[in-house]
Amino acid sequence: MKQKKFRITAAWLAVLFYLIHAGVLVYGQQPYHIIWSCHLGCLLVGVGLLVSQPWLLSVGFLWLAMGVPLWILNVLTSHEFMLTSTFSHIGGLVIAIYGFRCLKMPRFSWAAATAGLILLGMFSRLVTPEHANVNLSFAVWNGWEEAFPSYFWYVVMLLAVAVTSFRVLEFIVRRRQ
Repeated sequence: MKQKKFRITAAWLAVLFYLIHAGVLVYGQQPYHIIWSCHLGCLLVGVGLLVSQPWLLSVGFLWLAMGVPLWILNVLTSHEFMLTSTFSHIGGLVIAIYGFRCLKMPRFSWAAATAGLILLGMFSRLVTPEHANVNLSFAVWNGWEEAFPSYFWYVVMLLAVAVTSFRVLEFIVRRRQ
């Protein structure tokens, strides 16, 4: 009973992290940034824990685990920092890791996370402005143009890194359960 209460509290905290950051983005007239995979990952973690759905928790965790290092790199190189983004990235990841004490990661979570990432990229391209490059759906990330003069090969590299990262992380998490 105590673990269930703590799980529900952690779940609502993850949802709250997402909603607070989304509110800041909407207030700052950048609502399209609420659909970055990391932010949605935090929301998926919260909803997955709330409804006891390990698939949602797992996809949210995998998106965050891959995205947090990239977010940290972006903060360090661009010097653009938002405290509320820290909550959705770091807070969401910590809650996801805790969540695996309550729910087990299903096999082939890596495939679900990859498919979701592809769909999210296509959705981002349809509904967000090109200048925002949400989920890298339009162009090579600033500063990487020399390494990847072709957007196609950039996306291929990103997907290869995502699949590899997701598979390794799934293996590690499932082995520890």
